Parts: sequence; structure tokens; C-alpha cells
Amino acid sequence: MKLKKIDTASDNPLYGILLYSGCVLCFALLGTAARYFNGVYPVNELIFFRSIVTIFIILSSAAWKKNKQIFKTNRPKIHFLRSLIGFSALTLLTLSYMELPLADASTIQYTSPFFVALFAWPILGERISMKQAIAILVGFSGIFFAFNPDLDNLNMGMVYGFLGTILTSLVSIFLRDMGKTENPITTVLYFNCICALISGGWLLYNWVTPSFSHLLLFLMLGVIAYFAQTFFTHSYKWAPAGLLAPFNYVGIIWYGALGYLIFGDLPSNTLLIGCSLVVCSGLYMVYLEIQKKKMVNQASYGQIRR
Repeated sequence: MKLKKIDTASDNPLYGILLYSGCVLCFALLGTAARYFNGVYPVNELIFFRSIVTIFIILSSAAWKKNKQIFKTNRPKIHFLRSLIGFSALTLLTLSYMELPLADASTIQYTSPFFVALFAWPILGERISMKQAIAILVGFSGIFFAFNPDLDNLNMGMVYGFLGTILTSLVSIFLRDMGKTENPITTVLYFNCICALISGGWLLYNWVTPSFSHLLLFLMLGVIAYFAQTFFTHSYKWAPAGLLAPFNYVGIIWYGALGYLIFGDLPSNTLLIGCSLVVCSGLYMVYLEIQKKKMVNQASYGQIRR
């Protein structure tokens, strides 16, 4: 299957940046909660409560506004596929936060731009330049430097993180295509419906009854998850992906601060150096993407002039 290649218009870049920055903070809080509940509740229970609360907020808002178009879509198969991939990504990333310190888990996720570039070739037909290929190699070398993985004794948290990041990159490709035709709230609603169905069915086998205080915290996390997904989906509608991508690295501050304040985690020197390589490579990828779009726009303008 090939998705239609699109160019995301920058209608209000400042608004898109604010939304994306808010989403990064929300996801950092959710990652912190996942590690906090590690060994207490199963991963699917955390996802279930997040999804149910989000669905309730969306449907309540739609009922209040008498919005009957909330379920309307001409692309149900794309929504279903995107939601399945998104649920798998969410499960794996939550497991990685449970298994790894926050700074470590977040560093792995910063390889997402490299996977997006790799997937954009077969799905969107966007070829990878030599400069992009070098940036990708440098970025992955930073990951190996940071973690120095032993293939004979591989940390499962790293495996979950990489698999989740790969699937998240696929979701980004889908959102780039769906943003032009689909209501962002509809996209979030379908995603959470699939998550609630799968995680809820899974709970028949591993339900753990939460305490009252934890139940309140679950509900709060559901609200945070709603804003995280809504901010993320809307941000791509208002600003191009190349402009938003650098602000993803603001998460380094949030994850580092939360990890230290709550769990006493201090990143190692090798992690800091490796993370720096990943971040620099990712920012260079963004720069190359912006330059490529400038050249395309200039070429289009020249043709119109002629």
C-alpha cells in the first residue's frame, strides 16, 4: 500500500509549535507514570484507563456541541490500520518506560526522525540523500555509544523502546497523510476506541483492582493522555513536520528533570554523549528537510513566473 504524498501547509506555525511543545510535556508525564506503576499494574490496564477517559471527554464534548460528524470518515481502513499500529507502539513504549530510566527510554525515541526518513522512501516515495544517510548513521552510532548493547544479554527495555519507536515512526507517516482529509479529533477517537477494545479484552486475564487514590490518578492520566494526543494530532495540521521536529528534543529537559526528582536517576556520561550525537543528527535531518522544501518551493515559483 502506498499513501499519497502530501505537503503540510504552515497555516499557523506558532500555534503548531505551542501545541507540539505541550504534547511533549504531556508524554513525559505519562512516561513518568508508567515507570512509577511498574510492577503494580499491567501495561494494558494503564492503556485502558487512558483510552476510556479520552473517549469519554471526546464524546461528551461532541454531545455538548451537538457534533454528529465526530465518527464520519471516508477512510475507515486507514484509521483501523493506524490505530492497530499506534496501539502496538503505545504498548511497547510504555513497557520501555517501565524497564528503563526515563532519560534512557527517551533517548531511544529520539531516533524516530531517522526511521521516518527510512519509511518515507517506500511509503511516500521520498528518496534519502547521501547527507541524510550519513546523519542516520551518526545518529544510530550515538545510540550504540550510549548503551553499548550486549547482543548476548540484551536489555528488554531497549528492545521495547526500539520496536515502539519504529512503529511510532510509521504512525507519523500515516498522520502526515491523514491530516489533510481527517478531523484530528476523529483520528484520536478511533485510535482510543481500538486501544480500549484491545486492552479491555486483555484485562479479562490480568485485571488488578486499583486503590481509590490510584484510580483518581488513572483518571488524571487519562485527561493528560487526551491533551497529549489532541495536541500531537492538531500540531501537524498547523505547522509542517520539519518545523515541529526540533521541539521534540525539549523532552530531554522534562525526562531528565522528572527522572531525577522522582526516581533519583542521573544519566551516565556515555548516555549524555550518545544522546548529544542523536540530537545533533536529528536536528541536521530537520535542516536538510527544510532546505529540500525551500528548493522545491523556489522551483515551483520559478515555473509559475515563466
